[in-house]
Amino acid sequence: MHTIQLILTVALSACVGSKPESAEQPPAQPMGAEKYAVKIHRPFTTGQVIAVDVETHHTSKAAVEGKEHELGSAGQIDFHLVGDVTIDKVAPDGRAAAATLKVTTFMNPADKTVILPADAVVHAKRVDGVLEPVLDGGTLTDHQKWFLQLAFPLERPGSRLGDELFGTPEPRAVGETWPFNRTYVVEDLREEGFGASETGIDGVVKLQEVVPCGKTRCLKLQIEVKAENAALLAVDGTSNVGAGELLSTIVLEVPVDETTPIHLEDATTTLTYAATYTEGGQTNQRMIATSRHRRATYVPKE
Repeated sequence: MHTIQLILTVALSACVGSKPESAEQPPAQPMGAEKYAVKIHRPFTTGQVIAVDVETHHTSKAAVEGKEHELGSAGQIDFHLVGDVTIDKVAPDGRAAAATLKVTTFMNPADKTVILPADAVVHAKRVDGVLEPVLDGGTLTDHQKWFLQLAFPLERPGSRLGDELFGTPEPRAVGETWPFNRTYVVEDLREEGFGASETGIDGVVKLQEVVPCGKTRCLKLQIEVKAENAALLAVDGTSNVGAGELLSTIVLEVPVDETTPIHLEDATTTLTYAATYTEGGQTNQRMIATSRHRRATYVPKE
């Protein structure tokens, strides 16, 4: 979900490639009675290369006298990563255990600040659950490591797979809906820095339509999550601000061909809460909206 990046059950977060001419793409599938197997988790293979394109935008805004104001640069996180990911090692459950990223572009699109230059090569693996990126022929700054952890994580071992979160054991027709696993989604939200309870969370997964995606067709899944009394969590897992309402919309495009990685992840998560502060000896409240948007595409290379 970094949005709810949790849904990236393919283990890596990043991807894009060239799109074929629209005339070569199969037409969208209208609603009908045909049923499709919904499988979200796609095991990797060693040596597989995936073109990746990831954009993330995080903001925090405060409502002051009915108007929204961004809370300075500290409340914003913007980056755009384009590159090729090679899977170097695969875990028993099919997740990527180690991978190499060759950068095409990695920058802040707002001010054009370069995070890593073109052709930079980064090797990444999990060490005791922590992502350890290493720059080929150089040293990464703490700032670069932090952005890599957001843009190019290897999924934490033991975290829930996409089918455990949002899947369904039954084939589904376009237009059908089903519930997600509340327990697992609450766990995953906590990993993403949001606290919520099972009793306070609700939502649904819907097979929206069947759409063209590259040379194949994709099941377009839309997931709506709503949590009452949700909160931002501190590093120690406790809430350091007021509780409020969390809304998340996640769109996945999952190829009908189950050997192909997820094509697209687009997720927006917003938490709106009342923050208490003291000014001039008076205690006041201000409404804060923290929003995270992430869009990633994944295209396997021949």
